[in-house]
Amino acid sequence: MEQDDIDEDIDMSDENIMEDMDSKTMKSDEEGSEMGEKIHLNTASKEKLAAIPGVGEKTAQAIIDYRKKKGKFKTIEELANVKNIKEENVQELKKLLTL
Repeated sequence: MEQDDIDEDIDMSDENIMEDMDSKTMKSDEEGSEMGEKIHLNTASKEKLAAIPGVGEKTAQAIIDYRKKKGKFKTIEELANVKNIKEENVQELKKLLTL
């Protein structure tokens, strides 16, 4: 089987809205995030948000939609109000985000 055949078999769509954060290996602030610096929750693009472990394209879009509707996030904990983000996942996301 050639590489092109393998790539065609992979579903590249983001149908999983919010992956289970417990199944992801997240680094602590002391160790740094997988992406280096923290991502600014109020200004990050959809692409930057989607690159966060556990956040896919649909959840990134939900964050942006929430931002447009409600304005800037006042706390990172407010993410729990975004569709498909569970309160327990916010604790892990806090390690990767800033306001």
